[in-house]
Amino acid sequence: MNAAIKPIHKSESKLKPGVPFAQHSAPAIPSVRSAKSVAKKTILAAAILLTATNCAALQDMTGVGKTPGFSLDRWEFTGIDLQKLSLRLFTTVENPYPVAVPRTVTDLGLGLEGAELFRIKTDVNDGIEARGSRPLAFDVQLPYTGLINAYNRLPNSETLKLSLTGPVKLYLPENASIPGLLDHATIDVKQDAEFPAVKPSIEIRNFSIQKPTADDLTGAVGPLLAGVAGAYIDRLLSDSGTAPGSALASGLAGLDFNLTTEYEIVLKNEAAARLDFTKLNYSLFLENKKLFDGVSSNIENTGTESVVKIVTSLPLRSITSGLSRAIKSKNAGFRIAGDAGFDIPSMPFDDLLNLDFNQTGRLTW
Repeated sequence: MNAAIKPIHKSESKLKPGVPFAQHSAPAIPSVRSAKSVAKKTILAAAILLTATNCAALQDMTGVGKTPGFSLDRWEFTGIDLQKLSLRLFTTVENPYPVAVPRTVTDLGLGLEGAELFRIKTDVNDGIEARGSRPLAFDVQLPYTGLINAYNRLPNSETLKLSLTGPVKLYLPENASIPGLLDHATIDVKQDAEFPAVKPSIEIRNFSIQKPTADDLTGAVGPLLAGVAGAYIDRLLSDSGTAPGSALASGLAGLDFNLTTEYEIVLKNEAAARLDFTKLNYSLFLENKKLFDGVSSNIENTGTESVVKIVTSLPLRSITSGLSRAIKSKNAGFRIAGDAGFDIPSMPFDDLLNLDFNQTGRLTW
């Protein structure tokens, strides 16, 4: 049986109407050469990818190409007095290597507005674990003699730039055989933080001892002793004559009578930052004798200074011959010691800052 011949329909024709047969082209067949080229490129790309993957894995394993890190996390005041500021710097050193770092050496300059104030040189042998980090804290003391120069560069700036710069070296173990690594890695530290312009001071102003009236004196000690006590007080507080000597020598050692005494304790900042004092604890000595002490939170902050107004009592029987001469001349050696709490509005701290003071000088009134 003859197979039926299927006619070719126009829709099945592969020839385009109106185009000679010779101009119709057959599908391209890749040559052997081009196939080999594609294969080579594929193999090369795979090799590059594999090499990069292996290099990354090698870097991760050995730490080669990675850089250790150093950061200044924060700082805080550890002490403030009338001679210096004491700080603690909290830092972190990061070790990217697969071996512990047994030794870290620092040679850092602590500066303020570009002027170096302190050099931090340490040799730490506690170690940093492999691919780990370690906190390092540094205690520094900054005398006001150096700080004032920096303050004067920007006399109206309440805050300045504190900088920590210099090398930190991480020494690798001697038995660590890691190709591509030297015996140590160096971190070039450049860290900044804000710092308040602070130089507190304390003084005593408007000191006075009030003379009691005759009625007050008589009412307190009776008419018999009022005359003796009144004569002693007149000589003590008058602008003429000589000092009356001690209360003991005048027979007044057992007399329970106080002289009203007033003065102001003034706390202020000699640099640009505003300091708001909120509490004061103090003892005041005149001619090496402790006469007054107290605690006060009634402080007037004016922006440039904080003033504590004191009204207290001076026991008459406590007056020695030396103190008698000082009161008579209205000129006495003094010492005021204690502490005061304060805030810095331009740069708030978590806790109240504390000023320790022990100031000596001459008091005139």
